[in-house]
Amino acid sequence: MGLFDFLKRKEKVVANADTTTQQTYMQQTITSSMIVWEVEPTLEYDEIGPFCEGLARVKKEGKYGYVDRVGKDVIPIRYKNAVSFCDELAGVWENTKSYGYIDKTGKNIIPFVYNDVGLFNNNLVRAATGNKYGFINKKGIMVIPFKFDTVKDFSEGLAIVRMNDKYGFINDKGKVVIPCQYANANNFTEDFAAVSKGSSYSEGIWGYIDKKGKTVIPFEYNLAYEFCEGLAPVMKGCYYAGKYGFIDKRGSLIIPMKYDFASSFSEGLAVVRIGDKYGYIDKKGELVISAIYDSAVSFSEGLACIKKSNKWGYVNLIGEEIIPCEYINITSFNEGFASVLKNDKWGILKIK
Repeated sequence: MGLFDFLKRKEKVVANADTTTQQTYMQQTITSSMIVWEVEPTLEYDEIGPFCEGLARVKKEGKYGYVDRVGKDVIPIRYKNAVSFCDELAGVWENTKSYGYIDKTGKNIIPFVYNDVGLFNNNLVRAATGNKYGFINKKGIMVIPFKFDTVKDFSEGLAIVRMNDKYGFINDKGKVVIPCQYANANNFTEDFAAVSKGSSYSEGIWGYIDKKGKTVIPFEYNLAYEFCEGLAPVMKGCYYAGKYGFIDKRGSLIIPMKYDFASSFSEGLAVVRIGDKYGYIDKKGELVISAIYDSAVSFSEGLACIKKSNKWGYVNLIGEEIIPCEYINITSFNEGFASVLKNDKWGILKIK
C-alpha cells in the first residue's frame, strides 16, 4: 500500500444555517491510490489511541504509555490509566490510587493526588478530591473550589456543574452564572446549550438556552444534542423508537424527523440511521452516502470510520470506500494519523 494523497481540492461557498454570512473553505477529497502503514504492523501493543499533539496513548499488558508519529516510545509504559495530551499535559494514574499530570517528557508536573482527570481548556481542568469536583490550573493550583457533585470540562467559557442532582453552568471564576435547575445539560457549542427538564435523561423534555440562561428554543424535544455547523439533531417520540431530524438556531425544522438516529454535522455531513443501517446526509437532508453500513462515525479530516460485515474501514466525503472494511478496530484520523488493528496487529496510517 502507498500513502494517502489529496488528489482533489476545490473551493466551495456555503451559507450558515442561521445567518446570511457566507464562509469559504477547502473541501478535500482523499482517494485510495496511495495508502500505507506509517509504522509496520506490530504485536507489541494491545491498543493504539488517536494522536493528540504529536503523541498517541498506547496500551500493553494492562499498562499505558505514549509513542510519537514514527512509533518510537517517548514515555514508558508504566501507568495504570492515561488520557490524551491536551495543552501540553496529560492526566495519568501511576502506582498510587490517584491521578496526576505529566508533560511530554514524562516529567510529573501536577502531583498524583486527584480522583479524576480531564482535558485542559484555557489553562483549567476538572479535578476531584474525595467525592467533590473543582478546577485546577496547569501549576496544580486550585482555582475553583472542590464543592460540586460533578463537573465537565469548559466549553466556550462555561462548564457544566451538578449540585443536588440538578445541572447548571459556572464561569472560569467559579461563579454559578446559570442556576443548577436542569435534569441534564450538554456543553455550549455555537453559543447554545441543550438542557432538559424532567426526572431523567431519557424522560426529560429538552430545549436550548443561551449563555445568559434565557430559553432560545422551546422545551419540546425528547432528546436534543449540540449545535455543529449551524444545525443540531433533535428527537421526538419514545426514547428507543423516536425519530430524529435537524433544527437551526431559530428552532426551525430544517431536515424532517424521519431518521432512527442522527449525529451532529461534521465537515458538511451527518451520520443517520435508517432502519438498522447507517449512511450520511448533507445539510439539505439528501442521502449522499447510502445507508449500507452496520455502524458509522462522524467525518474527521476528510475520512470517516464505517463498519460492514463486522469489520471497519474508511470512506471519503464522496462515498468512496478508500480503505476496505477489513480491520477489527480503527480510530478516526486526527493530526493526519489513525490507528488500525488487523490480525491482532496494530499499525499507524498517515495522510500525506
